[in-house]
Amino acid sequence: MMKPIFYLVLIFAYFSWHVLGDDQNEKDSGEEENGGAFYCFLVRNTCDKIDLYSELDPYKNLSCTHMVYGFAIVDSTNWTVSPSWWDTQEVEEWEGNNTAVTSLHESSNMSILLGIYNDGNLSFIDSPESRENFAKEVVKSARQHGFQGIFFYFKSSQHFEDPQFLDFLVSLKKELDIDAEDSNRLQVVISIEPKHFERSHEVFPNIVPYFDGFYLLSDDTPSSERNDIAFQVNPLFPSTLNQTIVPEETISVIAEDLVDNLIPRDKLIIGLSVWANSFVLEDPNLAGHGEKVITKVKDSVTGRNDGKLAYFEICGLKNSSDIVYDSTAETTSFSAEGLWFSLNVPGHESFEKKLKWIEENKFGGVGLTSLKADDKDGVCGEGPFPVHRYVGEQLQRSQSISESEDNNNKAPACTRICIIRPEDTPSGFSFSNIETRWCSHIVLSSAKILV
Repeated sequence: MMKPIFYLVLIFAYFSWHVLGDDQNEKDSGEEENGGAFYCFLVRNTCDKIDLYSELDPYKNLSCTHMVYGFAIVDSTNWTVSPSWWDTQEVEEWEGNNTAVTSLHESSNMSILLGIYNDGNLSFIDSPESRENFAKEVVKSARQHGFQGIFFYFKSSQHFEDPQFLDFLVSLKKELDIDAEDSNRLQVVISIEPKHFERSHEVFPNIVPYFDGFYLLSDDTPSSERNDIAFQVNPLFPSTLNQTIVPEETISVIAEDLVDNLIPRDKLIIGLSVWANSFVLEDPNLAGHGEKVITKVKDSVTGRNDGKLAYFEICGLKNSSDIVYDSTAETTSFSAEGLWFSLNVPGHESFEKKLKWIEENKFGGVGLTSLKADDKDGVCGEGPFPVHRYVGEQLQRSQSISESEDNNNKAPACTRICIIRPEDTPSGFSFSNIETRWCSHIVLSSAKILV
């Protein structure tokens, strides 16, 4: 009597092929979208020494992903980078500012960028030899002192208008490629000033491949060069509510114009200011963007004389004054003692909306200039670095919410069963021919069980 034959279907769960593979891909993509960069700027006076063991502690608690240390000055005589006096000095068991600052990379995992500044013509682009020498010097300076990248801040628009600047970028890339053979590749970021945009936008497609990021100095608008009118800090949108703010003075219009001119959205960092714009009003009853002023305030304890005051200098006046909020432009300002101030107020909804707008429009991140303008010692009663801390908390909160929503809204993977019958493939079957997206499960049909 023949034994009955039963067929057993063997199901192999190839989650590692598709289900888990897709989840990992979605996670990586989500982290890239939601994990925007946060640029901070540590700008010191040339005579300042930074203590490696005590002075850096407040910076270690910041949420910055990138810290720009600067600024080194381009020497127009020999086209080399001249660091500040104390950056490389080693005296009495003190190893120099560069060593102190770059140690933040190890303790806080920040990428520390060497800031390089020039406010005149770029002499180093004039000849092949000078371009090559400067490129070598820049890479050498960054690598030798432990930086993870370079941040260029050139005040002149020459670098966007002169075709020889592109030749310099070719030389720089060559040096970066050589350097990257033995170490992680150095990041390269360059700043963009809105007032130079009209004269330089045509070159953006050519230079984009050479940079990891473009930092928008959004407070350097055409109005900032005038001394006879007041102007708001970082207006997000145009406004005609109680003040007239034209589109070309606003972050939203400038940033979208840059994207339209082929700067990738995810490479564009939106720079905001910690400094307050400060003016002596011509008429105390007329305050706002575009109103007449007698002069800019010029007695900042930080040494600035261009109308910029640090947050810690004006927080007392701010706390005792009424904040004027333009909900269209997303600006905040106040008047006190015949003066008018515009600033980004930590905790105010206008500041929150600017950060949300940057995130929702999927830009590369946000930056704040600078730590020098924030309240390091907590004299305002809001703890150390209240502006930077607020931005960091908002970014972290937004990232947590986005990750939670992604997990809650993630659709379950569809079941896709593929059946393979060995008897139909006498010469064998290669699983490598199956693409991962095809099957979530594979059925080998069918095994005989004799009872």
